[in-house]
Amino acid sequence: MILCFDFGNTIKKYAFIEGQEIVLLGQLPSFNLDEISEILRNKLISKIIVSSVIDIPDEFVAFLRTIGSLQILSNSDLNPKFSRSDYNLSTLGIDRKLLALGAIHTYPNQNILIISLGTCITYNFISNEGAFEGGIISPGLAMRAKGMHEFTDQLPLVDWQKFKTDTFFGKNTAENLYHGVVTAACLEIEGFVQKFKFQTPNLRILLCGGDAEFIHSKLKLGELVIEQNLLWKGMVQTF
Repeated sequence: MILCFDFGNTIKKYAFIEGQEIVLLGQLPSFNLDEISEILRNKLISKIIVSSVIDIPDEFVAFLRTIGSLQILSNSDLNPKFSRSDYNLSTLGIDRKLLALGAIHTYPNQNILIISLGTCITYNFISNEGAFEGGIISPGLAMRAKGMHEFTDQLPLVDWQKFKTDTFFGKNTAENLYHGVVTAACLEIEGFVQKFKFQTPNLRILLCGGDAEFIHSKLKLGELVIEQNLLWKGMVQTF
């Protein structure tokens, strides 16, 4: 069994993969060694693969080396897996590369737009030839809410995940902030999708990331498909 880790800016995730199948998924609250030891109880691990956009504590890496063969993926490891394009792949985050590889494997020979809603919202356009053609990065939902709160003296931190309103504009400051976070993000996504579809009519559109389910029900886009295992599917392609 292979143990895979994805350490993002907000969430630390893991997956146990056997063959090509994902058999168990979960999240780590921290790099605590007791917690990972409990997760590994009674599991035979042949290899560990790590994708990370954050620094990993040395003691955690040392612990992983005692469990099995450890591979910490680097950006350059994945570049040969893409068809040639004008995009400078050395500047592309490893998380976005793995999402793209997962999409290419799952939907071969298709034009694909991956919208990942995490700390940031990323738009990732892959051609039907398997080339990463480009994309967009914008602030994620939590970043928008925190930014308006932290860069002002009086605006509160709105709880946008639990907020409910039936209008597209606010009747008070909290509602104004909610729409500045959620409604603005929806309009942004719908607008970018429209532009991508105008350029590439036959386009497969995938949604993933921690806020994907939340935002999906609020979008007026029927053709979106939620694909939360894209990164793991991409990681399988590195075995």
